[in-house]
Amino acid sequence: MLTKAKRRFNSFGRAVGKSVKRYGPKLIADLALATGAVIMIVSLFFASSNPARTHTLILVGLFFVLAGAVIGLVLDILILTSKINTRSPRYRSALVNAVVLSILFVVALIGIIVTFAVVL
Repeated sequence: MLTKAKRRFNSFGRAVGKSVKRYGPKLIADLALATGAVIMIVSLFFASSNPARTHTLILVGLFFVLAGAVIGLVLDILILTSKINTRSPRYRSALVNAVVLSILFVVALIGIIVTFAVVL
């Protein structure tokens, strides 16, 4: 017989497993976007000390933002192309997210191109 603590832990583990399975790709996209933002903020602290390190950190941050935007865009396009009601909140949220993520994608792509031009 399981103790009360083990039962709680097992139910917590099942809940986490279900949420990761359901929100896994979206969670990965959000974490990639947040990680890219944090890396770019950290690169500001190295701006005056070492320009090469700054450019490298900015590029890594922009690549994280680019990857998160691509994953999020793919997920939102899958929702928009599914047979869901256009008045549904999920559809409207996916539409807004697709617009915002496409803007982030373009800004990150331009940032990568400009940073490569500065480095070379």
